[in-house]
Amino acid sequence: MINLTKGISNSLLKNKANFLQKKQFLNSINYWFSVIPHEKKVHILYSDYNNIHFNLATEEYLYEHSDLKHPTLFLWRNDKTIVIGRHQNPWKECFIQNMEKDNINLARRRTGGGAVYQDLGNSCFSFLTPIFDESLPLDSKKVNNKILLQALKNVGIEAEFSGRNDLLFQGRKISGSAYQINLGKTDGTGKKALHHGTMLLNVDTQNVKQYLNPNKEKLKSKGVDSVISRIINLQEVKPDLDHKMLCDLIEQEFINHYQGYEVIRDNLKYESLQNQPKIKEIYTELKSWDWIYGHTPQFTNTIETRFDWGIVDVNFQVNNNVIKACKVWSDCLYADYITRINQLFNEYQFTYDQSGMQQLCHLVKLEFYTNPDLVKFTEQLEDWLKRSI
Repeated sequence: MINLTKGISNSLLKNKANFLQKKQFLNSINYWFSVIPHEKKVHILYSDYNNIHFNLATEEYLYEHSDLKHPTLFLWRNDKTIVIGRHQNPWKECFIQNMEKDNINLARRRTGGGAVYQDLGNSCFSFLTPIFDESLPLDSKKVNNKILLQALKNVGIEAEFSGRNDLLFQGRKISGSAYQINLGKTDGTGKKALHHGTMLLNVDTQNVKQYLNPNKEKLKSKGVDSVISRIINLQEVKPDLDHKMLCDLIEQEFINHYQGYEVIRDNLKYESLQNQPKIKEIYTELKSWDWIYGHTPQFTNTIETRFDWGIVDVNFQVNNNVIKACKVWSDCLYADYITRINQLFNEYQFTYDQSGMQQLCHLVKLEFYTNPDLVKFTEQLEDWLKRSI
């Protein structure tokens, strides 16, 4: 059972109205998660609030700070927003001036992947999955995509999975997603996965053009000349499909997949969640300038390329052939991989030459030697860095 009472101060306990509100929230959260780990239950949660930073904070709280014991589906949507991946450069991915002029939100998520535009014509899904036996496999993304594709198929939309993280209808994108795995504790407990993404229902495509600045090489690799030509709204295929109907379809297919599991539904109320200390803390961080923009100094050299696993943009500040500062931007889905590369650039002083790049990549391979994919990525990265500097 999760213990959320720790953060309640004495002064709050004296305030009866706040305490009752807090108690209601605690009872609800405990009802979702205070159950035996292997008891067959699933949770379906809806957000009634359309703020991207708050919804991301709620999702992070559910995934990282609640006692996640059962497969959970979280359905939500946001007002006009650009969401960038954890290691993307906002000044390269977005038209910041247009966004500020039109009061468009900018958010940076914790997961990797690329930039997306969202509005109320866009539905968001999050699958939060504890992994404790073979019935809930480590790669739960395959299961989740099967649920999404079947939900669409049930209303005559024949979509398919494509590339790293997209769902396509007749070659055009209707959904993108990102994924992360927490391998838990050394005793093997606490494994869990987060898979979240979007469905394009009736997104304002002119706003996509107005606020997103797509990488030309990425578009070229997809065989298209613009973001607009690459995407399609589901309402162009099925005009009566709205947010509620889509959520109902996904919910029903989620229940079908976990046949025989008890279903617990709840609508998450902003009035209750906003006073939860941890959610407020996460929300404040996700909304901060430091998290969204970070510190971006002027660099003396910038190189960029595209691998099958993502675009990599490396910015060097060099003095006397020593790298004094470096920032790696990427839409790679392995966000922790890019995080560690950035950390290594800060922890060590590498020379700005082939030897320095070899030393960096040797350390990266030592960190990720158990993951063959990341070792392969690092070999490709090393080859490119040596040729480019």
